[in-house]
Amino acid sequence: METVKIILDTDMGGDCDDAGALAMLHALADHRECEILAVTHCCRGRQYGACIEAINRYYGRSGIPVGVFADDSSASCGNDVYASAIASRFPSDTEYPDSLALLRKTLASAEDESVTLAVIGSMYTMRRLLESGADDICSMNGKELILRKIRRAVVMGGRFHARWPEPIVFPDGYVVDTEFNIRDDISSARIVCDEWPGEMIMCSYEIGYPIVTAQAFQQLAAEDNPAAMCYRLWHRNDHGCGRESWDPATVLYAVRPDEGIWKTHPYGKIDVDEKGITTWREAPGRQSFLEGNLSGEEVRAMIDGLMNEKM
Repeated sequence: METVKIILDTDMGGDCDDAGALAMLHALADHRECEILAVTHCCRGRQYGACIEAINRYYGRSGIPVGVFADDSSASCGNDVYASAIASRFPSDTEYPDSLALLRKTLASAEDESVTLAVIGSMYTMRRLLESGADDICSMNGKELILRKIRRAVVMGGRFHARWPEPIVFPDGYVVDTEFNIRDDISSARIVCDEWPGEMIMCSYEIGYPIVTAQAFQQLAAEDNPAAMCYRLWHRNDHGCGRESWDPATVLYAVRPDEGIWKTHPYGKIDVDEKGITTWREAPGRQSFLEGNLSGEEVRAMIDGLMNEKM
């Protein structure tokens, strides 16, 4: 079995399923199914790096490079529901490099067409890579690096109404029309979808929404497990209700794309309009999105099984 070389780009700090995705990724690395090359954050704020580092350390991989955007960058300051609390509980004096610099350095040193880029936040980091020029890290510009080094980008994002036309309405009346990661940075999403030169697969809202995981993880994981703490802090007083699995599903596909867990819609072009609504159209290109194959219960058991291996 091939070991997938993976870089994870996350917006960890706002929703707890980023932490579950990283915990699951470590389990997959324990199985030698993947090698985690780096973890980058798409926002600015040292607490996000410390939160990621705490999880990596708990799972025995404290040496994984972690990047966050510098305070003087144009990156957003993110949504900090639990990151500062985790950073305070697990202090670190690590100096985290800029996410773009770390991404370029990691790609430059990788073998050609060997890296899977899993993106579970906004597409800001992808945009910055795409628009980057040659520098003292690497003589290739962003597009050249992507074409040379990245085999596939797997992105948690989008909602494809032509495939799933039924509305998603929450009890409070909130309607999911545009998916959060796209809406969080529509400009970056539009640029990336228009200009990304390689293969890009979206794991849309509909894939992770019906798969609720981490009930046992929240309740039974060790008190000092920082990934479980992220869930507990996010849920506050209800630690047994679990969470939809948008990010874990994305990471699972990124590592196991040929397992038949999902199938891919035909390749074409994904468009993002000015409101953040995503559509697929038939056109030359290597962009697609996932569709169901296994039952939600089968996928839930798979994700929970991996997440629960080291609680």
